[in-house]
Amino acid sequence: MTSSVRERRGAGQRGVAFFAVWNIAEHHYEWPGSAHHYLRVCQALGLPTVDLIEEGVPLTQELIRRYGDELEAHNGQPFEGVVVKGQGFSFKVMNKYYDSKK
Repeated sequence: MTSSVRERRGAGQRGVAFFAVWNIAEHHYEWPGSAHHYLRVCQALGLPTVDLIEEGVPLTQELIRRYGDELEAHNGQPFEGVVVKGQGFSFKVMNKYYDSKK
């Protein structure tokens, strides 16, 4: 199973950044490969998206541990956590260092 990892925006980060497209008619999120996946839609419309940190990575306990317990910063900044998203699922991994560093 592969997944992508997106950065959750911290309290100090302001502005809009898109991370998904909800298909109202079919009642589901558009997944990678869809013509309406958020990266395609936002690129076509010139809209900002959340940072995509990794893509196509195996979903392992080590991946979860890296973002939750091991990394204190991303791009030199404390980060609240990441969203791990795969085909038909997503979940948040909160970074244990975030509150003490902000």
